[in-house]
Amino acid sequence: EKPLGIIESEAAQIEKAAAKAGVCVEAGYSFRRLPGWERAHALLRAGAIGEMVAMTGTFSFPPMSTGWAASPDTGGGPWCFAGSHLIDQRLWYADAAPVEVYAQMRHRPDTGADEATAFQIRFDSGVLAQGLVTQTESALAYRLDVRGRKGNLNLRPIGFLDFEVEVQSTVAPEYAQPTKLRALITDDVRMVMHVPQLQSFAAAIRERHEPAIGVGAGRQVLRVIDAIFASGKAGQAVRL
Repeated sequence: EKPLGIIESEAAQIEKAAAKAGVCVEAGYSFRRLPGWERAHALLRAGAIGEMVAMTGTFSFPPMSTGWAASPDTGGGPWCFAGSHLIDQRLWYADAAPVEVYAQMRHRPDTGADEATAFQIRFDSGVLAQGLVTQTESALAYRLDVRGRKGNLNLRPIGFLDFEVEVQSTVAPEYAQPTKLRALITDDVRMVMHVPQLQSFAAAIRERHEPAIGVGAGRQVLRVIDAIFASGKAGQAVRL
């Protein structure tokens, strides 16, 4: 499942144990299989908006007040629950190494878990990724805006896991005007997200190659999240 641990050192233990045993490990970031997230990624890789400059967006949830989801000791708070999906998406879309993180964080006085976090990641490519993660919404809230030198791309939910991708481009004639593309789930969500991921994982085991989201990628997500917490505590940027 995702994340691979609560902190990066736990992912490092998994990475070491997997290497020693000679087994395959994949982090369960199934949101990469969402049609909307895949469509946006494909457009970015195809150069629809040119060189990426920056990303900004939010991923927020209702208050997490009971059970494991409330306590930081058991991975509670929005970061492990779904903020890890947001960081995985930023790393996937940027396709570059994160080098610096800055964050400001507010904690709940009752549970001690993070309540609201504003952050920025700088990548070695020069891309800047900003975001907001909270547990203060009345319902799930998500959005992503990507700016490029030749256009822009926006990703918005139009249902629980259905998305609308809006793209405008000065290099792709079909997107010269703002164009909205709907990426809908037309089957059971488990068939859309989880079955393809499991099939890909099985193929990686069978063919002895690195899975789509290997243990290194899963560890990288936690490295960034650890840096976000460290920056929020120290009040200054953290180098990775």
